[in-house]
Amino acid sequence: MKLWRARSKKTEYVDLKLEGKTLTTVLGEHWGTATTKKKSFKTPATAKAGLEAAIAEQRKLGFRELGEIDPPSIEVPRDPGLEAEIRKHRDDPAAYLVYADWLQGKGSKFGEMIVFANRKKQKEAAAIAAKVCVLPPKMGTVTWRNGLWNTLHLQNDLEWMQSFDIPRFAKAVFSSPLCAALEELKIGILEWEDSQQNVVLAEAGKHAWAKDLRSLRLGEVGGADVDMDHHSVGDVGKAITKSFPNLESLYIRSG
Repeated sequence: MKLWRARSKKTEYVDLKLEGKTLTTVLGEHWGTATTKKKSFKTPATAKAGLEAAIAEQRKLGFRELGEIDPPSIEVPRDPGLEAEIRKHRDDPAAYLVYADWLQGKGSKFGEMIVFANRKKQKEAAAIAAKVCVLPPKMGTVTWRNGLWNTLHLQNDLEWMQSFDIPRFAKAVFSSPLCAALEELKIGILEWEDSQQNVVLAEAGKHAWAKDLRSLRLGEVGGADVDMDHHSVGDVGKAITKSFPNLESLYIRSG
């Protein structure tokens, strides 16, 4: 099992492999050096237990599966009506602050985060936002507006060749309250040759913000050096029409 974590400006991995009664642990920096350790066990059963214990220990140290997102550590109540009002008035800080006031009335720190963001207290806002949703390292970028995500770009710049649970990743991202006023969604490569675009778009369509999304860009690979013969967004027309009925801008790049 290969796990990842962001640490300072580095992205590190640990690769745990059990062969017979021997556990091999490789710890390294992405595109950097690595160290290898081996541990032998007396029986296959103790070796399996050793692997499970090693995985648990690495998770305590902050390592996660590719694309895995921890659930929020603070309560965030939702009000679809107030969130819809924000999407109607994305440029108006007052709409965000009404939502923040309601959240604070419910005892949610998320409301305090929105207030901090509007007062340009970015350090305080970021500390609370980190308890709501943190994108995995090199798996996505966002821009902000008044305390919520304004644009979201999902792009796997970490490891294209490692398969991961794309539906789980998409659900965790799109269900976040930080998406409540999302204006633009960009999706690049999530996995080599099969980024499951239809699955991702269908998941987005389950959330209220998708109905008011203004801009969608598929095949948005950024500055990555990509052989587009290996990257096709597939037949996404029906998924786009169903999930994003009010789009104003659509861009598709596909091999």
